[in-house]
Amino acid sequence: MKKEDKKDAILEWKNRVSKMGIVSIYCKSSRDLFLKESKDIDRAFNSDKFQLEINRHSNKLLQELWNIYGKNDFEFKVEEVLKFKDTDNMEEKLENLSLLMDKYLSENIDSKKL
Repeated sequence: MKKEDKKDAILEWKNRVSKMGIVSIYCKSSRDLFLKESKDIDRAFNSDKFQLEINRHSNKLLQELWNIYGKNDFEFKVEEVLKFKDTDNMEEKLENLSLLMDKYLSENIDSKKL
């Protein structure tokens, strides 16, 4: 890769706009639903899957269910991508993300927040 191409790639990476939203992890056997705010939808589940696979997830119930039922019993889903204006600053985006999470938690009263 040419030095100029590398600089362009780095600049493009720094200037990218991540999609934000609400994601879920659902255990089919127990019907437990876990909801999570994500500041980067495209990478939302990487950390959770890794932690679950090495038996180190911070949510003990989710980890227990994973250990009992196995990874094939779980659905990882993007529930909703947050829509925002180009003029919104990061504080406004995060506030809207929090409001969206509140909406999902109130609509799914038995869900657990990750």
